[in-house]
Amino acid sequence: MACLTPAEKIEQSYDDAMIALADYLTRDCDAETTVDRLLRILDRDSLRGLGRCAGAS
Repeated sequence: MACLTPAEKIEQSYDDAMIALADYLTRDCDAETTVDRLLRILDRDSLRGLGRCAGAS
């Protein structure tokens, strides 16, 4: 997978969050599932080091 810049990571997280909210608003997901998805996005992205690729030393 390509290394993303911090700005690209933020954009990707925003897109993922908007998809989760759209699924909720169209009733494809319930509130609990939506909150879980949003928390996973936050957890995933908070663990990434800014300016580093996964596996880089």
